[in-house]
Amino acid sequence: MQERGAILNAQINWKCGEYDCSHGVDVTRMDQNEYGFKTEKADYHFDANGVQTRTRYTATGIKIFAKASG
Repeated sequence: MQERGAILNAQINWKCGEYDCSHGVDVTRMDQNEYGFKTEKADYHFDANGVQTRTRYTATGIKIFAKASG
């Protein structure tokens, strides 16, 4: 997960009676056969000699989709 990242879906299910509520959480991984969550960004700038250079940033992480029902 550290190298590829992950995409998760979190579902919170509420069950409420007249005076109390209980809940359950279901978490599923959505990126089983694919690459997880990864983003890349390029920053273009000029060095001291006036030559344009590029710095590439790569980040991986965990993306969570949350939903509640009940």
